[in-house]
Amino acid sequence: MTLHGELTNVNRRIDDLARSLPRYRFATITATAPVRVRLDGDSEPLPITPPSLVDHSTLTIGDRVAVRLHSGQLLLEGRVYS
Repeated sequence: MTLHGELTNVNRRIDDLARSLPRYRFATITATAPVRVRLDGDSEPLPITPPSLVDHSTLTIGDRVAVRLHSGQLLLEGRVYS
C-alpha cells in the first residue's frame, strides 16, 4: 500500500473514532413544562424533552445548560453559571 493509501486509512479511522465519542454543546432552556432546549447555533428548540441530570423543576426559561450528544442521544448534564 502506498503512503497516501495508509494515511487515508488512518484519517478514516480517526474520523470514525471522533464520531463515536460524546460531543458537548451549550443550550438555552426555552420552555419548562415540558422542558425544551435550543442548542447554540440552532434557530428552533428541539422537539423533545431530554433526559436530565438536573431536576426539571429547578430550571427556568433562559437558563444556560450543558448537554451531551452521544450515539443519537441527548442528555442535559447541568446548568451553566457565569
